[in-house]
Amino acid sequence: MKKHLVKLALLATLAPLSVCASATTIGFDPLTTSGTGFVSPVNYTENGFLFTSNAGFGSARTGDVNFLYNGHIMTWYYGSTSLFNDGLGNGVTTLSKVDGSVFELDSIDLASLNDYYTFETGKDITFTGNVHGGGTITQSFQLTTNLSFTTFLFSGFANLDSVTWGQGFPYHQFDNLVLDAGSSSLPGGNPPGNPPGNPPGTNVPEPASIALLGLGLAALGIRRRKVTE
Repeated sequence: MKKHLVKLALLATLAPLSVCASATTIGFDPLTTSGTGFVSPVNYTENGFLFTSNAGFGSARTGDVNFLYNGHIMTWYYGSTSLFNDGLGNGVTTLSKVDGSVFELDSIDLASLNDYYTFETGKDITFTGNVHGGGTITQSFQLTTNLSFTTFLFSGFANLDSVTWGQGFPYHQFDNLVLDAGSSSLPGGNPPGNPPGNPPGTNVPEPASIALLGLGLAALGIRRRKVTE
């Protein structure tokens, strides 16, 4: 009987000690295409997330660097495939999960649309999160660089049904959205059980797992005493 208990204790110590919630990054890599011009999806889906627009989307090809467009030499591609709302001035982008479940939005990379529509002081991009069960949360970001992507962190964008934001002058493109489907987040949006400072995907031991580990160690200690006595 004692040997059986020891075996169970050993199994308990070898059992998974935590549940890992892996963050999802949407980088639009499937849209990567060589040459110049634009890829123009009406809507876009990646890793279970859906982007919809009232005017469709555009994505610069890898060759869209310093080329002539409408009489201007412009750069649209900043070294990473991204997406922009094609409804300049009145475009609205909506992000949601394909299956309708809730999610968290942790961060996003933003850049000016090209080097003709450069950003100006006081021009913000405002994101509105529609919280499950009612209510909204908003956060605004302002770009200070024009020809490269900047990462912006969200605070409290958790338990969301969707997120919307507009494409207003001077226009922007977005890339590398980090989402974790409502299971863990960056500081500012942590759910219960994930201490502040744990990034998405950080292993956080469950109380039950810790208890099993303690039981296993205690059983091993008793067994060791019996052998040495």
